[in-house]
Amino acid sequence: MTNILAKKYPLIHKFNNYAWDDDEDCSSWERVDKLLLEHSEFLPEGRVYLNSTMHDSWVISYEKTRNDFVITLNDFQSHCFCEAFADLKGTPICHEDVVVPVEMVFTQIRRLAVSHVNRNGKLLPINTDRFLPFFKELLIDHVCMLTPDSIQLGMLFWIERKVKNTRTLILEIEAKHLHFHEHQRASFIQLLGEEYVKWFDLHMEARRKKEWGFDYSSSIQFLKEQGFS
Repeated sequence: MTNILAKKYPLIHKFNNYAWDDDEDCSSWERVDKLLLEHSEFLPEGRVYLNSTMHDSWVISYEKTRNDFVITLNDFQSHCFCEAFADLKGTPICHEDVVVPVEMVFTQIRRLAVSHVNRNGKLLPINTDRFLPFFKELLIDHVCMLTPDSIQLGMLFWIERKVKNTRTLILEIEAKHLHFHEHQRASFIQLLGEEYVKWFDLHMEARRKKEWGFDYSSSIQFLKEQGFS
């Protein structure tokens, strides 16, 4: 029996089954990155926010209409950067207050489906409107198709309660276009002050150049290397 998940979204399959292979997985990441790079002209922020760079970002909200779908995530890398900056600055802020949103705006939706995976790797759709509210945290994504007028990807989410004996569900999206609305810079200013915004800009510049990945520890290291004290 064909494992549909492994064939369609190999990175999600491996994550879901704890079946990582360094060489093979690096190749999978690189293929997606190459796809995003080749089509960066019409999806310029793709390499910043796709290919699982938003892992661990939690869901703030979503909005579903007849033609469009918007999901707003708390950008985990910027979240970690803000917490690290506040600690180095000597003014720690509450973890729950560090909300730095980015919106993923899918327009002209062709398919939007919530699915769970059975033991044979088959994707089984369940009621989208019923289960979308359970989505809490993005774990990994896999872009399987990208053209100037179409994008198709799967996104694996941790959910707040068990469904079909699992705590993860897959959101499959096919749309004509994807746009990103960035609100992190404004949130940084609100949290930490406009006089420090140059440090946030350095953080985003490093991400766009693919020079740095930001968790809390690497954010501390980055700031020290940039001369912040």
